Order: sequence, then structure tokens, then C-alpha cells
Amino acid sequence: MTHPSPPSPAVVRGAPSAGRLLSVSVQWLRSARVFGITAVIAPLLALCYGGFLWLTHNTDLAAAHAAAERRRGDLIARMGVDASLVDPDQFYTDPRYLLTDALPDDLTVATSVTACILFILGASLGGADWQSRSANVWILAEPRRHRLLVARVAVIALAGVLLSVVVLAIVGAAALVTAATRGTTDGVTAAWLADVLQAALRGTLVVAALGALGTSFGWAARSAVVPFATVFVYVLFAEAVVRNSLTALRPWTLTVLIPSATELKPPAPATCTADGLCEDASAVLAPWPAALAVTALAVVLLAAAWLLVRRREVR
Repeated sequence: MTHPSPPSPAVVRGAPSAGRLLSVSVQWLRSARVFGITAVIAPLLALCYGGFLWLTHNTDLAAAHAAAERRRGDLIARMGVDASLVDPDQFYTDPRYLLTDALPDDLTVATSVTACILFILGASLGGADWQSRSANVWILAEPRRHRLLVARVAVIALAGVLLSVVVLAIVGAAALVTAATRGTTDGVTAAWLADVLQAALRGTLVVAALGALGTSFGWAARSAVVPFATVFVYVLFAEAVVRNSLTALRPWTLTVLIPSATELKPPAPATCTADGLCEDASAVLAPWPAALAVTALAVVLLAAAWLLVRRREVR
């Protein structure tokens, strides 16, 4: 990764205004090669995902029914069971793209991937800010380093908003084209569209929060490696412990919060089937509380970074 070039002392002579700090932080972001790569890769991934949706769906229902019947026949021949006991419908998969069913899941995938990309971007640039000593040069002119930290976090969060809007727009457009040509838009109503827009809004909030979280983490650690190592350990070990032992905390883990934030509707109340199997609605948070929980985590990391850089000497 190419570190952003540090400004010269002549450029930063005198305490800069908040607007100046934001302007230079924008230039800092634009000068980073990793940002240029991200700005290209993320929309390209969204286009590839849209193409995948279009290629993997079709309207040939007759072929789908024939394939289901072949699978049913193979099972009957292999197991030697009575054909009347095998329901043909259990082998049938609708090949069409059902917009109202599939789009929420596609938004969740797009949001999750974009959020991960923004965390990587924020952590990389936050750590590189110190490793390249660009933060040191600015702190010589702006001793109140908190202003510089907030400017960096704000710029990354804004980049997350813009990138999320682009990615979700591409995925949404691809889903509409796929539904129109290789699926169906049955069930689309004004209320459903409002729910989708709210889900996209929550997804954008989550992406911005993950970018801010990564930047704060990188600044607090003064390293791009520490955030990645911490997240790796968290996902690999901490979340495994929560899933297996501390199930009450499961709704608050990142791998559950991010998908929960992009759900269209709050979780349904707990339901039980006739055989006694129950689904616990408390296993996930409602969409808005989940999105706000991720945002709160980003604020906590920003506060931690604020405290950690407060007394450190510039080296």
C-alpha cells in the first residue's frame, strides 16, 4: 500500500481551521492508492454480482420442472421407495428471480461486503497516517489532535456513504433488470419499496460506521496491522465463544448485527411448530436497533482513540 504523502511544514504553518482540516483530509484520502483501488473494486464487484444474478436465473419453468422430476426419479430408483410418498415439489426450485424475496438478501450481501471494505480502508489509512508521519506533521501545526482525528474519521465515513450509495444502486438496478427479464416483480408495492429504501439507508449507515470504526482503530493503535489482527481473533475466537457459551450476547455480535440491520422487517415473534420446534425471535435485534448498535460501537472506538492520542507525544 502506498502511504498518503505527508504535507510540508510550510503548508500547515499556523493552526488550520476545521474547514481546512477537512479539505486536506479529503486530499489525504484521494492521494492514497488504496482508496483509488477501493473506489474501482467495490463498484466492479457490484457489477459482477449483478451479472451473476442475471446469469443464474431464467424463466424456463418447464425445464425446471423436468429437472425436478429427474431428481425425484433418481431418488426413487436409488432408495426404492413408493413414488406416491415422494412429493415432487420438494425437488423443484423456481428459476426465476423473485424480486420481493431475493432483493433483501442481495442488499444484505452488498452491505456486508462494502462494510468490510470500508473497515479495511479506514484501518489501513488510519494506521498509515502515523506510519508515514503525516499525522505528526499536522499535529505540529494543530496541537489539538482531536480535530485532526475527527476530520479523518468524518472523511472516511463520508466516503463510506458515497461508496455504499453507488454499490447499492448498482445491485438494486441489476436486481430490477433481472426481475424484469428473468423473473417477476409480483408483490412490489409502495410499502415494500419504502421498506427497501429504509434497509438501504440502514446499510449505508452501517458502512459509514464500519469505516469510522476502522479509522479510529488505526489511529488508536498507530498501526494498520493491529486492527486486522484484532478483528481476526475476534471473529475466529470471540464470536465462537459467544455462539457456543454466551448465547445471550449473540444478537450483539458484528456478524449478526450487520445482516440484522438490512432486514426489511423486525423479527417475527417466537413461533412453534406442531412437533415442538420453536424459533427464538430474540436471537437477533430489530433492524434499526441493530444499525444503531453498530454506529454506537463506532462512536465508542472513536472515543477510545480520542483518549489514547490525547497524551501521546509526537515521535
